[in-house]
Amino acid sequence: QGTKDEPFTIIANAKCDCWGFRKWSVMPIIYVTDNSGNVIVKNATPGSSVNVIQGTFPQDGKYSVLIGADEKSEGRVARTEQASIAFANGIYIPNAFTVAIKSHPTGDVDVTWAQNAK
Repeated sequence: QGTKDEPFTIIANAKCDCWGFRKWSVMPIIYVTDNSGNVIVKNATPGSSVNVIQGTFPQDGKYSVLIGADEKSEGRVARTEQASIAFANGIYIPNAFTVAIKSHPTGDVDVTWAQNAK
């Protein structure tokens, strides 16, 4: 539910599918639609595994958030992570190497919808 001119912030944070040799993450695209399905705001340039959009509701009413995947960027590096190594004998090597997380058309995304105070 939104109130006219009320500001909001939406954050879409993609989770890495990092089991085994797969290092994938979706690049989310965020859409906010009104009750009729009209897009009122969309993030223009996805290109990252974390996206944020801000806006204000154009009128009182119900709104929905749709998260899509940027399939055009499949295979592109979404982000890099520092990987550590832990051995059974207790030896631990922090930040031993860098792993590239590549864009994939499917995945899990955590979404935070914050309605901001005026």
